[in-house]
Amino acid sequence: EVNPLCTPVLLAVQGVSRKERLVACGYGMQSDEFKTGQYLCTGYDVYIAKEPNVFEAMALVHSRVRRVTFGIPDRGMGGLGGAASSSSVDGGVTGIHSLPGTNHHYRAFRFDTSRLQSGGEKIDEMEKHLV
Repeated sequence: EVNPLCTPVLLAVQGVSRKERLVACGYGMQSDEFKTGQYLCTGYDVYIAKEPNVFEAMALVHSRVRRVTFGIPDRGMGGLGGAASSSSVDGGVTGIHSLPGTNHHYRAFRFDTSRLQSGGEKIDEMEKHLV
């Protein structure tokens, strides 16, 4: 049986957590180094093939990432604009990364994956879309 919490995004955050915990154990939990530590992924950039779902997008908010770049939008459960919001008055999209009520926001980019198959353009030449 597949654990729904074992997604690439959550496993990456868990990996950072394990590394930070090992470092903290070296100093001791009461040390200044541990007490003044940062959030798990402060300033990190995330590159992922498919748009994170709502749960993953919020985990990235809590982890304090700087920006997320993805290729394939998720029209059903995408948390960075891929899924249409049924609760929005104007028919907008769900953008967990930019919710006004949260105390952290990150930038999200989607790159055009269709151009990868059409002639081998370099990734840095692809058009990026801010979502």
